[in-house]
Amino acid sequence: MDIDDFKIDVYIPSLRKTVQFSQINNRVYKNILKYTQTKKDINIEKYLSNMVDALSTSIKSDDINKIDLFCILLTLRIVCIGPAIDLQFKCKKTKKPFNTSVDLNDILQKFTDIGEVTQTTVHLDDDIAVKLGIPSRLYTDDNDMLDTMTYCVTDIDIKGNKYNLSTLAPREKKNIINKLPGKVFNYIVRYANNIQSEFNKLVVLSEKSPHDKDSHVEEHRLGLYNNSMFNFIRLIYADNLIGYYEMLYTLSSNINMSATYVESITPAEAGIFLATRRKEVARQEQAQRSHENKNKGPSLPDRMN
Repeated sequence: MDIDDFKIDVYIPSLRKTVQFSQINNRVYKNILKYTQTKKDINIEKYLSNMVDALSTSIKSDDINKIDLFCILLTLRIVCIGPAIDLQFKCKKTKKPFNTSVDLNDILQKFTDIGEVTQTTVHLDDDIAVKLGIPSRLYTDDNDMLDTMTYCVTDIDIKGNKYNLSTLAPREKKNIINKLPGKVFNYIVRYANNIQSEFNKLVVLSEKSPHDKDSHVEEHRLGLYNNSMFNFIRLIYADNLIGYYEMLYTLSSNINMSATYVESITPAEAGIFLATRRKEVARQEQAQRSHENKNKGPSLPDRMN
Protein backbone atom coordinates (compact mmCIF):
# COMPACT_ATOMS: atom_id res chain seq x y z
CA MET A 1 0.00 0.00 0.00
CA ASP A 2 1.20 3.48 -0.83
CA ILE A 3 1.84 5.21 2.49
CA ASP A 4 0.77 8.51 0.94
CA ASP A 5 -2.62 7.14 -0.12
CA PHE A 6 -5.23 7.52 2.62
CA LYS A 7 -7.74 4.66 2.76
CA ILE A 8 -11.37 4.72 3.88
CA ASP A 9 -12.86 1.77 5.74
CA VAL A 10 -16.19 0.85 4.13
CA TYR A 11 -18.45 -1.81 5.61
CA ILE A 12 -20.03 -4.21 3.08
CA PRO A 13 -23.32 -5.44 4.61
CA SER A 14 -23.83 -8.69 2.66
CA LEU A 15 -20.21 -9.77 3.22
CA ARG A 16 -20.20 -8.53 6.81
CA LYS A 17 -16.68 -7.23 6.48
CA THR A 18 -14.83 -3.95 6.03
CA VAL A 19 -13.06 -3.15 2.77
CA GLN A 20 -10.64 -0.29 2.19
CA PHE A 21 -11.28 2.28 -0.53
CA SER A 22 -9.27 5.19 -1.85
CA GLN A 23 -10.80 8.64 -1.62
CA ILE A 24 -12.96 10.41 -4.18
CA ASN A 25 -10.80 13.34 -5.23
CA ASN A 26 -11.91 16.44 -7.09
CA ARG A 27 -10.87 15.05 -10.46
CA VAL A 28 -13.23 12.10 -10.06
CA TYR A 29 -15.93 14.30 -8.52
CA LYS A 30 -15.74 16.63 -11.53
CA ASN A 31 -16.48 13.66 -13.81
CA ILE A 32 -19.48 12.69 -11.66
CA LEU A 33 -20.80 16.22 -11.99
CA LYS A 34 -20.38 16.09 -15.75
CA TYR A 35 -22.28 12.81 -15.99
CA THR A 36 -25.12 14.09 -13.80
CA GLN A 37 -25.39 17.11 -16.08
CA THR A 38 -26.03 14.81 -19.05
CA LYS A 39 -28.98 13.20 -17.22
CA LYS A 40 -28.23 9.84 -18.89
CA ASP A 41 -28.82 7.40 -16.06
CA ILE A 42 -27.16 4.42 -17.74
CA ASN A 43 -23.92 6.37 -18.14
CA ILE A 44 -24.07 7.69 -14.58
CA GLU A 45 -24.50 4.20 -13.15
CA LYS A 46 -21.69 2.84 -15.31
CA TYR A 47 -19.29 5.55 -14.15
CA LEU A 48 -20.20 5.06 -10.47
CA SER A 49 -19.67 1.29 -10.79
CA ASN A 50 -16.33 1.82 -12.54
CA MET A 51 -15.38 4.28 -9.80
CA VAL A 52 -16.09 1.68 -7.11
CA ASP A 53 -13.95 -0.85 -8.99
CA ALA A 54 -11.10 1.65 -9.36
CA LEU A 55 -11.11 2.79 -5.74
CA SER A 56 -10.81 -0.69 -4.25
CA THR A 57 -8.35 -3.46 -5.03
CA SER A 58 -10.22 -6.17 -3.11
CA ILE A 59 -13.82 -5.96 -4.35
CA LYS A 60 -15.66 -5.45 -7.63
CA SER A 61 -19.12 -4.01 -8.19
CA ASP A 62 -20.20 -7.15 -10.08
CA ASP A 63 -19.61 -9.27 -6.95
CA ILE A 64 -21.92 -7.33 -4.63
CA ASN A 65 -25.60 -6.38 -4.55
CA LYS A 66 -27.29 -3.01 -4.92
CA ILE A 67 -27.60 -2.45 -1.15
CA ASP A 68 -23.83 -2.98 -0.82
CA LEU A 69 -23.20 -0.57 -3.67
CA PHE A 70 -25.60 1.95 -2.17
CA CYS A 71 -23.77 1.78 1.17
CA ILE A 72 -20.35 2.10 -0.49
CA LEU A 73 -21.35 5.19 -2.45
CA LEU A 74 -23.06 6.67 0.60
CA THR A 75 -19.97 6.12 2.79
CA LEU A 76 -17.64 7.66 0.21
CA ARG A 77 -19.96 10.64 -0.13
CA ILE A 78 -20.05 11.16 3.65
CA VAL A 79 -16.27 11.02 4.06
CA CYS A 80 -15.10 12.76 0.89
CA ILE A 81 -17.82 15.37 0.35
CA GLY A 82 -19.85 15.73 3.54
CA PRO A 83 -22.21 13.91 5.93
CA ALA A 84 -25.31 16.03 5.27
CA ILE A 85 -27.25 17.42 2.37
CA ASP A 86 -29.77 20.26 2.21
CA LEU A 87 -32.78 19.63 0.00
CA GLN A 88 -35.25 22.27 -1.14
CA PHE A 89 -39.00 21.68 -1.17
CA LYS A 90 -41.98 23.83 -2.03
CA CYS A 91 -44.94 24.37 0.25
CA LYS A 92 -48.02 22.87 -1.38
CA LYS A 93 -50.26 25.63 -0.06
CA THR A 94 -48.16 28.80 -0.26
CA LYS A 95 -45.75 27.63 -2.99
CA LYS A 96 -42.90 29.11 -0.93
CA PRO A 97 -39.60 27.18 -0.86
CA PHE A 98 -38.04 25.74 2.28
CA ASN A 99 -34.97 23.63 3.05
CA THR A 100 -34.63 20.36 4.94
CA SER A 101 -31.30 18.88 6.04
CA VAL A 102 -30.71 15.14 5.69
CA ASP A 103 -28.24 13.22 7.89
CA LEU A 104 -26.62 10.67 5.56
CA ASN A 105 -25.05 8.75 8.45
CA ASP A 106 -28.50 7.85 9.72
CA ILE A 107 -29.55 6.53 6.29
CA LEU A 108 -26.31 4.55 5.98
CA GLN A 109 -26.94 2.78 9.30
CA LYS A 110 -30.50 1.84 8.33
CA PHE A 111 -29.47 0.32 5.00
CA THR A 112 -26.52 -1.48 6.57
CA ASP A 113 -28.85 -3.21 9.02
CA ILE A 114 -31.12 -4.44 6.20
CA GLY A 115 -28.20 -5.44 3.98
CA GLU A 116 -26.80 -7.86 6.54
CA VAL A 117 -29.81 -10.22 6.33
CA THR A 118 -30.78 -10.50 2.69
CA GLN A 119 -29.74 -13.91 1.37
CA THR A 120 -31.57 -17.19 1.74
CA THR A 121 -31.71 -20.57 0.05
CA VAL A 122 -35.15 -22.04 -0.68
CA HIS A 123 -35.37 -25.85 -1.04
CA LEU A 124 -38.51 -26.48 -3.04
CA ASP A 125 -38.04 -30.24 -3.01
CA ASP A 126 -35.25 -32.78 -3.27
CA ASP A 127 -34.56 -31.78 -6.88
CA ILE A 128 -34.66 -27.96 -6.88
CA ALA A 129 -32.99 -25.38 -4.61
CA VAL A 130 -32.99 -21.67 -5.37
CA LYS A 131 -30.64 -19.14 -3.78
CA LEU A 132 -32.22 -15.72 -3.47
CA GLY A 133 -30.54 -12.40 -2.84
CA ILE A 134 -30.65 -8.72 -3.68
CA PRO A 135 -30.47 -7.49 -7.30
CA SER A 136 -26.93 -6.50 -8.25
CA ARG A 137 -27.58 -3.43 -10.37
CA LEU A 138 -28.30 -0.09 -8.75
CA TYR A 139 -30.15 1.08 -11.85
CA THR A 140 -32.46 -0.84 -14.15
CA ASP A 141 -34.26 0.27 -17.29
CA ASP A 142 -36.79 -2.55 -16.87
CA ASN A 143 -40.20 -1.09 -16.04
CA ASP A 144 -41.75 -4.45 -15.13
CA MET A 145 -41.46 -4.93 -11.37
CA LEU A 146 -41.97 -8.70 -11.62
CA ASP A 147 -39.17 -9.01 -14.15
CA THR A 148 -36.98 -6.86 -11.94
CA MET A 149 -37.60 -9.16 -8.98
CA THR A 150 -36.26 -12.12 -10.93
CA TYR A 151 -32.86 -10.51 -10.51
CA CYS A 152 -33.11 -11.78 -6.89
CA VAL A 153 -32.26 -15.29 -8.11
CA THR A 154 -28.49 -15.73 -7.89
CA ASP A 155 -28.10 -19.54 -8.08
CA ILE A 156 -30.24 -22.55 -9.00
CA ASP A 157 -29.45 -26.15 -8.07
CA ILE A 158 -31.36 -28.73 -10.14
CA LYS A 159 -30.66 -32.35 -9.20
CA GLY A 160 -27.15 -31.48 -8.07
CA ASN A 161 -26.35 -29.34 -11.11
CA LYS A 162 -25.55 -25.80 -9.97
CA TYR A 163 -26.13 -22.77 -12.18
CA ASN A 164 -24.76 -19.32 -11.31
CA LEU A 165 -27.27 -16.86 -12.77
CA SER A 166 -25.39 -13.74 -11.63
CA THR A 167 -23.02 -14.09 -14.59
CA LEU A 168 -25.80 -14.25 -17.18
CA ALA A 169 -27.36 -11.47 -19.19
CA PRO A 170 -30.86 -10.42 -18.00
CA ARG A 171 -32.61 -12.07 -20.95
CA GLU A 172 -30.78 -15.38 -20.43
CA LYS A 173 -31.59 -15.26 -16.74
CA LYS A 174 -35.29 -14.69 -17.39
CA ASN A 175 -35.42 -17.52 -19.92
CA ILE A 176 -34.03 -19.99 -17.35
CA ILE A 177 -36.38 -18.82 -14.58
CA ASN A 178 -39.41 -18.96 -16.88
CA LYS A 179 -38.73 -22.65 -17.50
CA LEU A 180 -38.88 -23.50 -13.79
CA PRO A 181 -42.08 -24.69 -12.07
CA GLY A 182 -44.57 -21.96 -11.21
CA LYS A 183 -44.05 -22.46 -7.48
CA VAL A 184 -40.48 -21.19 -7.89
CA PHE A 185 -41.71 -17.81 -9.00
CA ASN A 186 -44.20 -17.74 -6.12
CA TYR A 187 -41.31 -18.13 -3.70
CA ILE A 188 -39.40 -15.38 -5.48
CA VAL A 189 -42.34 -12.99 -5.18
CA ARG A 190 -42.80 -13.88 -1.51
CA TYR A 191 -39.12 -13.30 -0.76
CA ALA A 192 -39.09 -10.01 -2.68
CA ASN A 193 -42.19 -8.75 -0.87
CA ASN A 194 -40.67 -9.61 2.52
CA ILE A 195 -37.52 -7.64 1.76
CA GLN A 196 -39.53 -4.72 0.37
CA SER A 197 -41.64 -4.68 3.55
CA GLU A 198 -38.43 -3.93 5.49
CA PHE A 199 -37.71 -1.07 3.13
CA ASN A 200 -41.20 0.30 3.71
CA LYS A 201 -40.29 0.81 7.37
CA LEU A 202 -37.32 3.02 6.50
CA VAL A 203 -38.01 6.73 6.36
CA VAL A 204 -35.01 8.38 4.69
CA LEU A 205 -36.44 11.89 4.87
CA SER A 206 -39.24 13.73 6.68
CA GLU A 207 -40.24 17.24 5.70
CA LYS A 208 -42.89 19.68 6.88
CA SER A 209 -43.61 23.10 5.46
CA PRO A 210 -42.88 25.95 7.91
CA HIS A 211 -45.13 28.19 5.81
CA ASP A 212 -48.33 26.29 6.57
CA LYS A 213 -49.18 25.50 10.19
CA ASP A 214 -51.77 22.96 9.08
CA SER A 215 -49.38 21.02 6.85
CA HIS A 216 -48.61 17.38 7.61
CA VAL A 217 -45.22 15.69 7.84
CA GLU A 218 -44.34 14.12 4.51
CA GLU A 219 -42.28 10.92 4.75
CA HIS A 220 -40.07 9.69 1.93
CA ARG A 221 -38.93 6.08 1.46
CA LEU A 222 -36.82 4.17 -1.03
CA GLY A 223 -37.78 1.00 -2.86
CA LEU A 224 -35.64 -2.01 -3.66
CA TYR A 225 -37.18 -2.99 -6.99
CA ASN A 226 -37.31 0.41 -8.66
CA ASN A 227 -34.73 3.14 -9.31
CA SER A 228 -35.37 5.18 -6.17
CA MET A 229 -32.07 4.09 -4.55
CA PHE A 230 -30.18 5.07 -7.70
CA ASN A 231 -32.05 8.40 -7.87
CA PHE A 232 -31.09 9.15 -4.27
CA ILE A 233 -27.41 8.46 -4.95
CA ARG A 234 -27.55 10.64 -8.05
CA LEU A 235 -29.16 13.39 -5.96
CA ILE A 236 -26.56 13.43 -3.18
CA TYR A 237 -23.69 13.46 -5.69
CA ALA A 238 -25.17 16.16 -7.90
CA ASP A 239 -23.88 19.70 -7.56
CA ASN A 240 -23.33 22.80 -9.61
CA LEU A 241 -20.58 22.12 -12.16
CA ILE A 242 -19.98 25.86 -12.54
CA GLY A 243 -19.47 26.03 -8.78
CA TYR A 244 -16.75 23.39 -9.09
CA TYR A 245 -14.85 25.48 -11.64
CA GLU A 246 -15.29 28.59 -9.49
CA MET A 247 -13.77 26.65 -6.57
CA LEU A 248 -10.87 25.57 -8.77
CA TYR A 249 -10.30 29.17 -9.88
CA THR A 250 -10.47 30.56 -6.34
CA LEU A 251 -8.01 28.08 -4.89
CA SER A 252 -5.65 28.46 -7.85
CA SER A 253 -5.69 32.24 -8.15
CA ASN A 254 -6.20 33.41 -4.56
CA ILE A 255 -4.34 30.76 -2.59
CA ASN A 256 -1.84 29.88 -5.32
CA MET A 257 -2.64 26.17 -5.32
CA SER A 258 -1.87 24.33 -8.52
CA ALA A 259 -4.85 22.92 -10.41
CA THR A 260 -3.20 19.49 -10.23
CA TYR A 261 -3.05 19.64 -6.43
CA VAL A 262 -6.64 20.88 -6.11
CA GLU A 263 -7.87 17.97 -8.23
CA SER A 264 -5.90 15.53 -6.05
CA ILE A 265 -7.68 16.46 -2.81
CA THR A 266 -11.26 15.66 -1.82
CA PRO A 267 -14.19 18.08 -2.15
CA ALA A 268 -14.37 18.17 1.66
CA GLU A 269 -10.73 19.28 1.90
CA ALA A 270 -11.25 21.90 -0.80
CA GLY A 271 -14.20 23.20 1.22
CA ILE A 272 -11.99 23.62 4.28
CA PHE A 273 -9.46 25.65 2.26
CA LEU A 274 -12.26 27.82 0.85
CA ALA A 275 -13.79 28.41 4.29
CA THR A 276 -10.37 29.35 5.70
CA ARG A 277 -9.82 31.76 2.81
CA ARG A 278 -13.21 33.41 3.39
CA LYS A 279 -12.42 33.91 7.08
CA GLU A 280 -9.06 35.42 6.16
CA VAL A 281 -10.68 37.83 3.71
CA ALA A 282 -13.31 38.78 6.31
CA ARG A 283 -10.59 39.53 8.88
CA GLN A 284 -8.67 41.64 6.37
CA GLU A 285 -11.79 43.62 5.47
CA GLN A 286 -12.61 44.17 9.14
CA ALA A 287 -9.05 45.34 9.82
CA GLN A 288 -9.25 47.70 6.84
CA ARG A 289 -12.52 49.20 8.05
CA SER A 290 -11.09 49.65 11.56
CA HIS A 291 -8.01 51.36 10.11
CA GLU A 292 -10.11 53.72 7.97
CA ASN A 293 -12.36 54.66 10.89
CA LYS A 294 -9.32 55.28 13.10
CA ASN A 295 -7.79 57.70 10.58
CA LYS A 296 -10.96 59.70 10.08
CA GLY A 297 -10.98 63.19 11.58
CA PRO A 298 -13.78 64.42 13.83
CA SER A 299 -17.01 65.29 12.05
CA LEU A 300 -17.72 69.04 11.92
CA PRO A 301 -21.14 70.25 13.01
CA ASP A 302 -23.46 71.62 10.34
CA ARG A 303 -23.25 75.40 9.89
CA MET A 304 -26.08 77.13 11.66
CA ASN A 305 -28.12 79.69 9.72
